[in-house]
Amino acid sequence: MQITSVNGMRVYVPEAKDFNMEVKPSYLLIASQTWKEGAKRDSLSVDELNDLKRRYNFKNMSEKEAVDFMGELVEAGVVSTSTAMAMYLGLIPADSSSGGILTKCDPATEARCDSLRKGFDGMGVGYEGMGGIRTMLSAGGIESYRNWYEYTKLMTTVNVEKSEYFQSGEALLQIFEWMNQ
Repeated sequence: MQITSVNGMRVYVPEAKDFNMEVKPSYLLIASQTWKEGAKRDSLSVDELNDLKRRYNFKNMSEKEAVDFMGELVEAGVVSTSTAMAMYLGLIPADSSSGGILTKCDPATEARCDSLRKGFDGMGVGYEGMGGIRTMLSAGGIESYRNWYEYTKLMTTVNVEKSEYFQSGEALLQIFEWMNQ
């Protein structure tokens, strides 16, 4: 058990070893540790886009394929590792001036964010099946990602024009649109 502070109060946090549990890191966590971030750029060439389209069916990707796809975008310099992980998991950027929560957030979004906060231990464990890019694309196609992206732009107080997350999201949306042709 470890002791940490939450809102100025000391709390005990149980760990897996306290319950004789084996915690296995997700494929996302394992793979992301091997990604080498490429030089930052806003888009991919037509040949690179066609290659991705040939190798990945984004409407029907396994977890491994979706993670590998995001890794390729990291290595191509389109997104950073942290942004790719957040996008894969379906997390949205928070307004740091309000203590790390969205300041314009409807009850449904707040409930989703709250469930993610409770389930995330900082190591990427336990997120499989909770949403994110793979689930959005397989369930609703590119429209679901576009709607989610536009919705998060409206709901956050982060400066969308300067946010790496939203600029990367725009690039990712363009890649998905290319692959959907």
